[in-house]
Amino acid sequence: MWDASTLLFYLYFSGSVQSASLPCDWRNGTGKLTPLISGDTLSVTVTTEADCKDQCVSQTSFICAAVNYKPDGSNNCELLTESDKSATEETNSEWSYFIRPLCAGVYCGACSSFAFWSPKHWVTDIKANIIKETN
Repeated sequence: MWDASTLLFYLYFSGSVQSASLPCDWRNGTGKLTPLISGDTLSVTVTTEADCKDQCVSQTSFICAAVNYKPDGSNNCELLTESDKSATEETNSEWSYFIRPLCAGVYCGACSSFAFWSPKHWVTDIKANIIKETN
C-alpha cells in the first residue's frame, strides 16, 4: 500500500518535472513561513544553517518542504511540511526561510529508503511498482 506522501510525490513528478537537471539550490527569503495548517512544524535546536537543512533532508516521519532558521536561540530551526506555495510569509528580520530543492531527494515510505538520486529515476521505479500492485 502506498502512503499519501509517496503518492503525492509520484503525482508531482509524473507531471511536467521530468528533466534530468533539477534545481539544487535552496531558495531563500528573509522572514518566516507560517504553514496554512497550524501545527505542521517540528522545532529543533541546531548550530548552523547547514545543520537545519540537513535535519530537513534527513527527516523520515514526513516530507520536509522548507525550513525556518534563526541563527541563535533554542528551537531555532523549524521543519515545515509546506513551502512558500501554501505557507504565508511573515515579516521577521530575525528569521530566514529556505525552500528545499527538488534534487535533495525524499524519504520513500513505500521502499523504506531514501531516494537521493534523480527523482526522475525514482518516479520510474514508483510507476513500475504501481503497475505491479494494480495488476
